[in-house]
Amino acid sequence: MFSKKFGGPSGDEPDWLVLSITGKDAAGAAAGVVEFYLADFRFDDSAQDYIVGDWTWVDLSSLGAVKRLEFAMSSSDAGPFGMNTPGFFAIDTLVPEPATLLLLGAGVLLSRRRAA
Repeated sequence: MFSKKFGGPSGDEPDWLVLSITGKDAAGAAAGVVEFYLADFRFDDSAQDYIVGDWTWVDLSSLGAVKRLEFAMSSSDAGPFGMNTPGFFAIDTLVPEPATLLLLGAGVLLSRRRAA
């Protein structure tokens, strides 16, 4: 109701929606930021414009070893009350929780004892 179609009616407006991922160290200091464009209509050639519609890997290795991640979204479609574009995204991760690592380690230890 409040947001507009990316690219506008003609498809030529330079719209964008970006997810900023900030890595924080144990002290809470920012270790770096990775920006991932969920939609990008800023190209001179409109055939390159896109909206991400599939699961996509985002490389966070440039952040190094961090304690936590913080997510923020911004969009070219914003008004006096903030961003008009719906501000949500889906995330999945391959980073195991510490308890999972502990269980995996115990499993390896048990399997080595049985093999001996």
